[in-house]
Amino acid sequence: MSTPSTTRHGNTEGGPIAEAMRLPGEDRSLSDHTWTTRGVGLCRFVHSSAVGPLDVQSVVVQRADGTVVTGDGEHQPRIYMGNERNTVAEAVELATMLLDAAQLADMWTGIREPSALPDLDGLTDSQKRVVRYVSSRMGVLAGGDRERQACDAALALAVELVRLGDGVEVNA
Repeated sequence: MSTPSTTRHGNTEGGPIAEAMRLPGEDRSLSDHTWTTRGVGLCRFVHSSAVGPLDVQSVVVQRADGTVVTGDGEHQPRIYMGNERNTVAEAVELATMLLDAAQLADMWTGIREPSALPDLDGLTDSQKRVVRYVSSRMGVLAGGDRERQACDAALALAVELVRLGDGVEVNA
């Protein structure tokens, strides 16, 4: 596929990323700083910050026209947990399994009331919804650090999944 070296937005091979092209939640220190031609045309990799004890991170490929590559090819959106790479569907499935396992453990321990929510200042409305949802599903887990780490990982994964979809124009 031939790719033009310039798009209608004035982005060029090796050119800097305009402020208007930045994605919400993007970690500028990890994302590409210039446009590069790859199999999907002129584009760049965009990374979120790694969060939680499992270093959960979203990575997408943004085209020079501002759209994000979708589909099931090499450049589809990915969710990383450390060095483990997952598709968005796999990450959602994993998050669901974590939530279901936490809910089952909650039921077994007889603890059903959700814990007090953490401080939600600084979170977007959609992130607050995720925290409330996850907190309501998980309840208070009795026990030690391992259970708390599982809760933190589930919350971090859920927040990253929401960030991936927030304000990003997604086109195939």
